[in-house]
Amino acid sequence: DIFFQCVEAGNSFYDNLADAFEAKAKLVEEKTGHSFALYAYDGHPEATHIIVVMGSAAVTCSETAAHLVEQSGQRVGVLKVRLFRPWDRQR
Repeated sequence: DIFFQCVEAGNSFYDNLADAFEAKAKLVEEKTGHSFALYAYDGHPEATHIIVVMGSAAVTCSETAAHLVEQSGQRVGVLKVRLFRPWDRQR
């Protein structure tokens, strides 16, 4: 019980993390021209199969999905998650 109370007490540190991430991502975009969002989607606009992925696998999955869409018309997509916690349902 004490462990979970400590975990819950730490949740307040995550409350503004999404906003801080977006503010820093905007600075990166201004300097490099490359945009980052909390979540990014690549693939068919009406995908029937979607992979949700984080980390270095996201690039491979996105390239594979693009290839499948272009070459065989498969309705696949990739949702790249750049910030898992907190999961933001509004964005």
